Amino acid sequence: MVVILLDGDGSEVMLDAHAFDGLGELGITNVELLRDDVTSAIVADGWAFDAADSHRVVSTLLPTSSRDVSILYSVGRMSVN
Repeated sequence: MVVILLDGDGSEVMLDAHAFDGLGELGITNVELLRDDVTSAIVADGWAFDAADSHRVVSTLLPTSSRDVSILYSVGRMSVN
């Protein structure tokens, strides 16, 4: 899983439909968009996704973005019963 945080410049995150073709090649099977008043985020996950390819996810989803981007990597996952 990777979380891509985008600075809050007030604009919507626009994802090009063609970008989704390249995500499958990276092992991404799910993409979620999140937002509050300040920050936008993209959460990308997939059973075959390697976090080492996170920079490729950013360049695939946001090829022409000039927004500041931070990438958060998963460091652990737990199930709660």
